[in-house]
Amino acid sequence: MTDSAPDFSVIVPSRLQERPGHNGALWLERALETIAHQTRLKKSSIEVLVALDAGVAPPTLPPSAIDDHVRFVNAPSDRKAGQASAVNAAMAAATGETIAMLEDDDAWKPTFLETAVEVLAGCDFVSSSQMLVDQNGLPLEVMYFPTPSGWVMRRSLWDEIGGFNGNLQFHVDVEWIGRLNESRKRRVHLVEAGFPLDRPFLEEHRRWLAHLAKGQKDPVRLFQHRLPVPLVIRTQNEDGGTGRIRHKKEAGERSKKEMAALRRRFGDTPW
Repeated sequence: MTDSAPDFSVIVPSRLQERPGHNGALWLERALETIAHQTRLKKSSIEVLVALDAGVAPPTLPPSAIDDHVRFVNAPSDRKAGQASAVNAAMAAATGETIAMLEDDDAWKPTFLETAVEVLAGCDFVSSSQMLVDQNGLPLEVMYFPTPSGWVMRRSLWDEIGGFNGNLQFHVDVEWIGRLNESRKRRVHLVEAGFPLDRPFLEEHRRWLAHLAKGQKDPVRLFQHRLPVPLVIRTQNEDGGTGRIRHKKEAGERSKKEMAALRRRFGDTPW
């Protein structure tokens, strides 16, 4: 690590899960590799903060090109375990002017940061569509909800909106987007080449855009990059939060209660 503040802080929340079929390798290893391959690193400095629950020991990882830029941050022991506390602790330790987030079982195309930072010059917050893949990397569908692995913002925006809500177990990102919408900041969402900007939308696209525009002074703008696929790859991890919601009754019920409370709070599901 250098003494000067980096241009980017990338927050990587991790539960140190093993990646199925990869001989005990962690999802985290792939996340760090995808960060190391960002084209933006040719002209920008970076720090990577891996966000862990309280008391979780940092793992021993194989050597990577960004070892000198990676550090582990644990949530305080007096905070509830979970993504919210871990991310908030890592954000508090971050020193970069620009913040990005990448959940450890997701990945970025090499030009993601390059594209996002160029777009951020004209707005306050950038998000992205994602290619949803299964645990073997096989494509399932394109998703348009602004999940955290596509978030890029200035550090000052995170400080203004505030951290994740530690009272939520599953939908801290949805609640945070709701507060972001209330702030009426300028938002841009990255979409892939071929997205139907100039012809009738598919039904799911129309619903999504209606969500984006609802209740906002300025609707979320779209920026179409050059790749025919999304710049963010989201893994349908059966052992992650969405997997637990699908397969475990208690988790599914908790998820429904959280979403119902968020709809009451914001008037609709925040997008």
